[in-house]
Parts: sequence; C-alpha cells; structure tokens
Amino acid sequence: MFVYPWVMFTIHLRWLPLLAWLAASTITLRRLLAPAAQPNRRTRRRRFALIICAGAMLLIDANLLKGLLPPARHIELAFPFKHGAYTILQGGSSSWINFHFRGETESRFGLDIVQVDNLGRRADGLLPQHLDAYHTYRDEVYSPCSGRVMAVIDGWPDSPLSSYDADEPGGGACAPHQGAA
Repeated sequence: MFVYPWVMFTIHLRWLPLLAWLAASTITLRRLLAPAAQPNRRTRRRRFALIICAGAMLLIDANLLKGLLPPARHIELAFPFKHGAYTILQGGSSSWINFHFRGETESRFGLDIVQVDNLGRRADGLLPQHLDAYHTYRDEVYSPCSGRVMAVIDGWPDSPLSSYDADEPGGGACAPHQGAA
C-alpha cells in the first residue's frame, strides 16, 4: 500500500513510515490549531507554509488511495501461486504505487509478487545479488484464469538484479486469452 523499500528489511516493519507520517501530521496539526501568542508576520508565514504542506500531503494521499481501487473495467484473476505467503511490491491502478502503471498497456496492470518467509523477509540477506537467495525464484507459477494461451515468451537469460533490458522490457511473459476462443 505504501511505496518505500520496506522489502530490504521485513514486511513486519512496513508500518513504521506510516507511524512516522502520522506523528508528523499530528505535530503539524497541533501547530496549525494552536493559538498564536502574538500573531506576527513570521508566525503567519510559518502557518501558511504548514497549510501548503498539509494540502500537498492530502493530494499525495488521495493519489495513493486512488491506486488501491480497481479500474472501471477489470477482470477477476486467481492468485498465480499456491504454496507460501506472498505480498505485492508493485501493484495498483496508479503510477504513485505501481511502477508498471507508467508503461505500455500490456504491462500497465503488472504486479511484482514476492514470497515472504516466517520473518516477513523476501530473501536471505539484506540485498542479495544472487537470484537463488530470493524465496520466489524458481517458484511454480499457475495460470490466473481459464482460457487459452495465445503466446509465450521464454528463453531470455535471467537479468541481473536492478537491471533493465530496454530491448525486451517485459522479459519472459505469457499472454492468456480469457473467454471464447
């Protein structure tokens, strides 16, 4: 739900930035609502800056929450993994919470799904460079819908972590067709 790199640590700590944001918002609101002892020019400027910052935060929050709502036209899909606990790193209908939403229409609603262990970690180690250290790596993926497979893109070598292949940004993929064939 909140975009920040919690995955470097553990899923259980993902609420810390939210708690920090709530604490900062509470302090800001108290300062805005507190009566000024002697309203002077500096106090008015400071209060105006706080109101602008609070308004900007509300706009950002609205965009974040909008991304959690399904788009008007959507289809129901099953979860593509069967065993283990998973979480979604990138997903949603807003570029504020889903990096893929900025891309082409084929990957617009793409999801980054990772398996987490009992400690809430997605990998063995802080930021391991070997793909085998990630719990989702080599996990079996199941079809999210019934239908016919229209195309399969396979055979690409595994990309190094944090790299991007501009020639083939989608990497390996499967294109199912749901409905009458």
